[in-house]
Amino acid sequence: MKGLVYIGSLKSVQNSTQFDQRFDENDYYVSINPTVWSSAADDCSIILGPNGGLVGIETLEEWEFLKVLLENYGFASTFWTSGKFDIFRNEWIWSINNQPIPSNPPWGAGQPIPLPNLSQRIQIFHLSRYDAYWRSVADTQLHRYICELRKIDYV
Repeated sequence: MKGLVYIGSLKSVQNSTQFDQRFDENDYYVSINPTVWSSAADDCSIILGPNGGLVGIETLEEWEFLKVLLENYGFASTFWTSGKFDIFRNEWIWSINNQPIPSNPPWGAGQPIPLPNLSQRIQIFHLSRYDAYWRSVADTQLHRYICELRKIDYV
């Protein structure tokens, strides 16, 4: 895929009932080149189609999985996510699905900034799988990015 490198896939059971189980399977891609947040979001959607977008980290399992995958992409690397501050809801959300970020997110020291605005986005700062955290930064900065392609299967 142009400008993206496949880095892995995560499959997990999301909702179970007596009659069916829903499996979410996400494929993850990392960009080769840095760009501003809006271009990163556009790239993920254009290259991966309607089920693709910047990553939204919805579970601890997904966060731990991504930290391990990112080990191969450099010391002190930064990556865009789909996280942004929604001033109307006064909360941080994932733009890929408009869901709030999970409780107890792994913000870095002093993060997120106290008075976020429309241009604030969530970035991953990754030193190692043992030292990675989120930062709120302006969407005009240049960073590499992580795309996810969402697939849902019912069994």
